[in-house]
Amino acid sequence: MLVVEDQPLNVLLLKRILSNHFKVESVESGEAAIKWCENHTPDLILLDIVMDGMGWAE
Repeated sequence: MLVVEDQPLNVLLLKRILSNHFKVESVESGEAAIKWCENHTPDLILLDIVMDGMGWAE
């Protein structure tokens, strides 16, 4: 699972909750997620849609 989240506390909480059931990787931006996915194929992406640079409203 790839978690795309720019808030460190949210990443910490999500990893704590999800790591019992999933292998969890995280990145801090949409750009980093795209780059990460060039070399990996996650089964699931948990994406924050409101982030600087690539948010849904931009």
